Amino acid sequence: MDNDSLAFFDNRYLLFFDGACEPINPGGTGGYGWLLTQGDIEIINGFGIIGSGPGMTNNVAEYQAIIEGIKAYIKYGHNGNLIIQGDSDLVCKMLGKVWGWNKKKTKWEPHKKQPHLKKLLEEALGLLENITYKVNWVPREENAKADELSKKALLEAGIIQKEEIITPCEKCGGKLIKRNGKYGEFMGCSNYPKCTFSKKI
Repeated sequence: MDNDSLAFFDNRYLLFFDGACEPINPGGTGGYGWLLTQGDIEIINGFGIIGSGPGMTNNVAEYQAIIEGIKAYIKYGHNGNLIIQGDSDLVCKMLGKVWGWNKKKTKWEPHKKQPHLKKLLEEALGLLENITYKVNWVPREENAKADELSKKALLEAGIIQKEEIITPCEKCGGKLIKRNGKYGEFMGCSNYPKCTFSKKI
Protein backbone atom coordinates (compact mmCIF):
# COMPACT_ATOMS: atom_id res chain seq x y z
CA MET A 1 0.00 0.00 0.00
CA ASP A 2 1.44 3.41 -0.99
CA ASN A 3 1.75 6.41 1.33
CA ASP A 4 -1.35 8.12 -0.10
CA SER A 5 -3.45 5.02 0.59
CA LEU A 6 -2.08 4.77 4.12
CA ALA A 7 -2.84 8.44 4.73
CA PHE A 8 -6.48 7.87 3.82
CA PHE A 9 -6.93 5.68 6.89
CA ASP A 10 -5.65 8.34 9.30
CA ASN A 11 -8.52 9.90 11.29
CA ARG A 12 -10.90 7.66 9.36
CA TYR A 13 -14.59 7.21 10.02
CA LEU A 14 -16.40 3.97 9.21
CA LEU A 15 -20.06 3.98 8.22
CA PHE A 16 -21.59 0.50 8.42
CA PHE A 17 -25.01 0.04 6.78
CA ASP A 18 -27.63 -2.64 6.26
CA GLY A 19 -31.28 -3.01 5.29
CA ALA A 20 -34.01 -5.62 5.56
CA CYS A 21 -37.38 -6.21 3.92
CA GLU A 22 -39.63 -8.44 6.01
CA PRO A 23 -41.50 -10.73 6.19
CA ILE A 24 -41.13 -11.03 2.41
CA ASN A 25 -38.66 -9.52 -0.05
CA PRO A 26 -39.74 -7.77 -2.22
CA GLY A 27 -42.99 -6.25 -1.03
CA GLY A 28 -42.58 -6.42 2.74
CA THR A 29 -41.71 -3.70 5.24
CA GLY A 30 -38.31 -2.04 4.89
CA GLY A 31 -36.09 -1.44 7.89
CA TYR A 32 -32.65 0.19 7.86
CA GLY A 33 -29.76 0.43 10.29
CA TRP A 34 -26.40 2.20 10.34
CA LEU A 35 -23.59 3.04 12.72
CA LEU A 36 -20.69 5.45 12.53
CA THR A 37 -17.40 4.61 14.19
CA GLN A 38 -13.98 6.23 14.42
CA GLY A 39 -11.54 3.38 14.54
CA ASP A 40 -13.02 0.94 17.06
CA ILE A 41 -15.09 3.58 18.87
CA GLU A 42 -18.79 3.77 18.02
CA ILE A 43 -19.92 7.40 17.79
CA ILE A 44 -23.59 7.17 16.86
CA ASN A 45 -26.10 4.82 15.27
CA GLY A 46 -29.60 4.95 13.85
CA PHE A 47 -32.40 2.74 12.61
CA GLY A 48 -35.95 3.03 11.32
CA ILE A 49 -38.74 1.83 9.05
CA ILE A 50 -39.17 3.28 5.55
CA GLY A 51 -42.49 1.85 4.42
CA SER A 52 -44.00 -1.30 2.99
CA GLY A 53 -45.64 -2.77 -0.07
CA PRO A 54 -44.81 -2.85 -3.79
CA GLY A 55 -41.37 -1.52 -4.61
CA MET A 56 -39.93 -2.17 -1.15
CA THR A 57 -36.79 -4.36 -1.21
CA ASN A 58 -33.63 -5.03 0.79
CA ASN A 59 -31.72 -2.76 -1.61
CA VAL A 60 -34.09 0.17 -1.06
CA ALA A 61 -33.58 -0.21 2.70
CA GLU A 62 -29.79 -0.48 2.29
CA TYR A 63 -29.61 2.75 0.30
CA GLN A 64 -31.75 4.48 2.93
CA ALA A 65 -29.32 3.32 5.62
CA ILE A 66 -26.43 4.89 3.71
CA ILE A 67 -28.33 8.15 3.20
CA GLU A 68 -29.28 8.45 6.89
CA GLY A 69 -25.74 7.60 7.97
CA ILE A 70 -24.17 10.22 5.71
CA LYS A 71 -26.67 12.84 6.93
CA ALA A 72 -25.61 12.12 10.51
CA TYR A 73 -21.93 12.28 9.53
CA ILE A 74 -22.51 15.75 8.05
CA LYS A 75 -24.82 16.94 10.85
CA TYR A 76 -22.26 16.24 13.57
CA GLY A 77 -19.51 18.03 11.67
CA HIS A 78 -17.13 15.12 11.08
CA ASN A 79 -14.45 15.88 8.52
CA GLY A 80 -12.18 12.86 8.40
CA ASN A 81 -12.09 10.42 5.50
CA LEU A 82 -15.21 8.27 5.33
CA ILE A 83 -15.19 4.54 4.59
CA ILE A 84 -18.64 3.14 3.81
CA GLN A 85 -18.98 -0.58 4.49
CA GLY A 86 -21.77 -3.09 3.99
CA ASP A 87 -22.44 -6.67 2.93
CA SER A 88 -24.50 -5.82 -0.18
CA ASP A 89 -22.27 -6.41 -3.19
CA LEU A 90 -24.70 -4.65 -5.52
CA VAL A 91 -25.05 -1.50 -3.43
CA CYS A 92 -21.32 -1.25 -2.67
CA LYS A 93 -20.31 -1.63 -6.31
CA MET A 94 -22.91 0.87 -7.50
CA LEU A 95 -21.99 3.47 -4.88
CA GLY A 96 -18.29 2.86 -5.54
CA LYS A 97 -18.88 3.29 -9.30
CA VAL A 98 -17.55 -0.18 -10.07
CA TRP A 99 -20.74 -1.38 -11.79
CA GLY A 100 -22.90 0.58 -14.21
CA TRP A 101 -20.33 1.66 -16.80
CA ASN A 102 -20.65 0.95 -20.52
CA LYS A 103 -17.99 -1.22 -22.18
CA LYS A 104 -15.68 1.73 -22.89
CA LYS A 105 -16.18 3.17 -19.37
CA THR A 106 -17.28 6.49 -20.86
CA LYS A 107 -20.87 6.51 -19.59
CA TRP A 108 -22.15 5.52 -16.16
CA GLU A 109 -25.79 4.43 -15.96
CA PRO A 110 -26.35 2.57 -12.70
CA HIS A 111 -29.79 1.10 -12.09
CA LYS A 112 -30.95 2.06 -15.58
CA LYS A 113 -33.84 -0.41 -15.31
CA GLN A 114 -34.58 0.37 -11.65
CA PRO A 115 -35.29 4.12 -11.44
CA HIS A 116 -36.39 3.96 -7.79
CA LEU A 117 -32.90 2.70 -6.84
CA LYS A 118 -31.18 5.20 -9.13
CA LYS A 119 -32.94 8.06 -7.34
CA LEU A 120 -31.69 6.81 -3.96
CA LEU A 121 -28.15 6.33 -5.31
CA GLU A 122 -28.11 9.85 -6.70
CA GLU A 123 -29.26 11.22 -3.33
CA ALA A 124 -26.41 9.38 -1.58
CA LEU A 125 -23.85 10.63 -4.11
CA GLY A 126 -25.16 14.18 -3.73
CA LEU A 127 -24.56 14.02 0.02
CA LEU A 128 -21.04 12.66 -0.63
CA GLU A 129 -20.15 15.40 -3.09
CA ASN A 130 -17.81 17.24 -0.71
CA ILE A 131 -16.66 14.20 1.27
CA THR A 132 -13.56 12.11 0.60
CA TYR A 133 -14.78 8.53 0.77
CA LYS A 134 -14.24 4.91 -0.20
CA VAL A 135 -16.71 2.04 -0.39
CA ASN A 136 -15.83 -1.47 0.83
CA TRP A 137 -17.82 -4.70 0.70
CA VAL A 138 -17.45 -6.73 3.92
CA PRO A 139 -18.67 -10.24 4.81
CA ARG A 140 -21.97 -10.44 6.67
CA GLU A 141 -20.30 -11.42 9.94
CA GLU A 142 -18.33 -8.13 9.92
CA ASN A 143 -21.56 -6.18 9.48
CA ALA A 144 -23.50 -7.83 12.33
CA LYS A 145 -24.25 -4.63 14.28
CA ALA A 146 -25.75 -2.83 11.27
CA ASP A 147 -27.75 -5.98 10.46
CA GLU A 148 -29.06 -6.05 14.03
CA LEU A 149 -30.04 -2.37 13.84
CA SER A 150 -31.85 -2.89 10.51
CA LYS A 151 -34.07 -5.48 12.22
CA LYS A 152 -34.56 -3.50 15.46
CA ALA A 153 -37.42 -1.29 14.26
CA LEU A 154 -39.06 -4.27 12.57
CA LEU A 155 -38.91 -6.18 15.84
CA GLU A 156 -40.32 -3.24 17.81
CA ALA A 157 -43.17 -2.89 15.33
CA GLY A 158 -43.97 -6.61 15.51
CA ILE A 159 -43.17 -7.17 11.81
CA ILE A 160 -40.80 -9.98 12.81
CA GLN A 161 -40.39 -11.86 16.05
CA LYS A 162 -37.10 -12.31 17.87
CA GLU A 163 -37.32 -16.09 17.82
CA GLU A 164 -37.69 -15.98 14.05
CA ILE A 165 -34.17 -14.67 13.46
CA ILE A 166 -32.01 -16.93 15.60
CA THR A 167 -31.99 -20.12 13.50
CA PRO A 168 -28.89 -20.21 11.26
CA CYS A 169 -29.22 -20.95 7.56
CA GLU A 170 -27.83 -24.37 6.71
CA LYS A 171 -26.43 -23.13 3.40
CA CYS A 172 -24.80 -19.75 4.04
CA GLY A 173 -24.86 -19.25 7.81
CA GLY A 174 -27.36 -16.38 7.64
CA LYS A 175 -30.59 -16.37 9.62
CA LEU A 176 -33.78 -18.28 8.87
CA ILE A 177 -36.93 -16.20 9.13
CA LYS A 178 -40.57 -17.28 9.00
CA ARG A 179 -42.06 -16.16 5.70
CA ASN A 180 -45.36 -16.50 3.85
CA GLY A 181 -45.43 -17.96 0.34
CA LYS A 182 -48.19 -19.04 -2.00
CA TYR A 183 -48.11 -22.50 -0.39
CA GLY A 184 -48.19 -21.17 3.17
CA GLU A 185 -45.55 -20.45 5.81
CA PHE A 186 -41.94 -21.60 5.44
CA MET A 187 -38.49 -20.75 6.82
CA GLY A 188 -36.39 -18.73 4.38
CA CYS A 189 -32.89 -17.27 4.54
CA SER A 190 -32.54 -13.59 5.46
CA ASN A 191 -29.87 -13.34 2.73
CA TYR A 192 -32.43 -13.95 -0.03
CA PRO A 193 -32.04 -13.48 -3.00
CA LYS A 194 -28.30 -14.13 -2.54
CA CYS A 195 -29.22 -17.36 -0.76
CA THR A 196 -32.36 -19.26 -1.74
CA PHE A 197 -32.28 -21.88 1.02
CA SER A 198 -35.68 -22.65 2.55
CA LYS A 199 -37.39 -25.41 4.47
CA LYS A 200 -40.89 -26.33 5.47
CA ILE A 201 -42.17 -25.53 8.95
